[in-house]
Amino acid sequence: MGFRTGRKYAITWCKKAENYDYVKALECYDEAIKRDPTFAKPWYEKGKIFADTPELPESWMWQSTISPYITGRPAPPYPEVGPVASKYKETLKLFNKATELDPKFVNAWFAKGYFYYHYVNGEDNAIKCLDKVIALDPKFESAWFIKALVLAKLGKHKEIIKCCDKAIALLRADGELQKIDDNYYYIADRWFTKANALSALGKNKEAIECYDETIKIRDKKSPPLLRKGIILAKLGNHEEALKCYDEIIKDDPYLQNVDMEKLYLVKANTLSELHGSIEPILKCYSSAIKTCAHKLPDLNSKSVNEHSWEKTVKIINRLEEICSQAKNNLKKYHDND
Repeated sequence: MGFRTGRKYAITWCKKAENYDYVKALECYDEAIKRDPTFAKPWYEKGKIFADTPELPESWMWQSTISPYITGRPAPPYPEVGPVASKYKETLKLFNKATELDPKFVNAWFAKGYFYYHYVNGEDNAIKCLDKVIALDPKFESAWFIKALVLAKLGKHKEIIKCCDKAIALLRADGELQKIDDNYYYIADRWFTKANALSALGKNKEAIECYDETIKIRDKKSPPLLRKGIILAKLGNHEEALKCYDEIIKDDPYLQNVDMEKLYLVKANTLSELHGSIEPILKCYSSAIKTCAHKLPDLNSKSVNEHSWEKTVKIINRLEEICSQAKNNLKKYHDND
């Protein structure tokens, strides 16, 4: 019957890929591309697999079973891997090919924008891709939210708020997405990102309102409670700030979802402002020091390298900062007695 080419055969291979793990799926997408190289979908789907499989070694794409021709160079014989191609460049090649073949392929533009944001720190390119998505589909909620996260990296707080407002409005209008908000990834995270931007702009009361919205929805309440407590302390409302910190410890006794070091330090500062007993303050500083020291790498390990030493120096510097902060605050505490 011969080798059959054409769009319908490419579509068949794409559907077949949905039933397999990533290695078999990649083989199917390769077959789809061979049958119709102008079909954007298999290029996009391959890009998603490349982007979403971080645990694979970078030499992975050189294996003869996985598209060696994508790199433009022949795969070296196994087990030699030759010069390792950059996984990031190969992923972008696939997404670029998809958008080149279909300039209105919204999901491909979004995937490329998210990839720039999440993997390669290309904020400017990410925003260009996400703006393209929004131009093609203004109701593409995730594009608005990921754009807000990109803008957060750039410190553009006013623009973040606009994007979050748009995302929240779109989610509220979408009943299907609201149904899955029990998983707290949707509306809650939009409110949290908006709250952080308001806090950075010094709009503390509005920020607290947004943190409260986050706390209502989210089952992991520690991060917004910590941020809310810090703002309350700035406003001089130390008792309410302390309630936030204590609620974190009550709801999250193992402190898995919060920056423990920060929590102990801000709680110590708040206790010192309230001029209570010195024992709880000392306990907080002690916990902060232990938390920081616990991050020290094991320098007796055989795997000690330059990175280990750099990390050790940074942690020691941080320990000095904590101890200095504790010393100054305790002196201030005694001076006020």
